[in-house]
Amino acid sequence: MVSGDDLSLKKPDPAPLEFAAEQLGVPLTACVLVGDSTNDIRAAGAAGIPVLWATYGYAGRDDIEQDATHGAIDTIFQLCECLQVAG
Repeated sequence: MVSGDDLSLKKPDPAPLEFAAEQLGVPLTACVLVGDSTNDIRAAGAAGIPVLWATYGYAGRDDIEQDATHGAIDTIFQLCECLQVAG
């Protein structure tokens, strides 16, 4: 887990995502960000990784740049379905 206090750079900078991938020992290309804020979506875009918008989270539909996402999930169960489809 990476918290907002772990790095001096914060989202939408991609540094927290890059740090998390490094800590896990996986390339960014193996990652998907599930986010609930505009900064989450912008950070994923800057890092070049897919992003799924969690509609049940912080931001409302009017706040999210939906064209910048790869999809939306309304429940955690939909996340499982998306990951199974992606293989």
